[in-house]
Amino acid sequence: MENAKCFQLFISLDKEEKTAFKKWIHSPIANQHDEVTAVFEYLFSKKYLNANIVLKEKVFHHLYTNKKYDDLRFRHILSNCTKCIERFLSFYQFQSDEIVSNIFLLKSLEKHQQDKYAVALLQQQKSILKNNKIKNTDNILSSIEIEKIDFNIHSKNIRDQPFNLQAIADLLHQYTQTEILKFACLASTHQQISTTNYSFPLLDSILKTTQKILKQFRYPTKYII
Repeated sequence: MENAKCFQLFISLDKEEKTAFKKWIHSPIANQHDEVTAVFEYLFSKKYLNANIVLKEKVFHHLYTNKKYDDLRFRHILSNCTKCIERFLSFYQFQSDEIVSNIFLLKSLEKHQQDKYAVALLQQQKSILKNNKIKNTDNILSSIEIEKIDFNIHSKNIRDQPFNLQAIADLLHQYTQTEILKFACLASTHQQISTTNYSFPLLDSILKTTQKILKQFRYPTKYII
């Protein structure tokens, strides 16, 4: 079991994640398999884990005291263990980002036609993103998703009112240009030490646009791309 994916994921958890994972394996929503709970409880019960402690036969005997080792059965249990801890890692990462979590809440509110509550949450999240001192493409992407939900809600059965389409367009261009410039720089560096050639069809157009923007802000010539 030492090389099993679920075991490698388990030993990679930090203290805080392990505390949360203990609750996860006992949640009937997250895990419906008693064997999965028993396997992880076995791992939790050991102060130190080594190859001998996690021998598949030893873990199986812990689950089924009076049964002969069944490799097919144990592989099935490990598969369920892997699914359980992967879902935990996904959920834990998801809930650690409040903005992303709220975007999914907004989508759910929209789905359930709870526009009143969705609009209030939309304004709150827009304010948070606007005042966020960290300006990166992750936040731009979140802003795009929020503006899209805003458009979906406010454009229901209405076609002649001003919408936020320009805001969506501006954010899409900002996100695309930033990501292309970032990876074009990485690709350029990599090309210098390898034989690989990269193509960015929109790069020339983006560079021209960037030059115009920099000139407007009167950056020194040496900083103009």
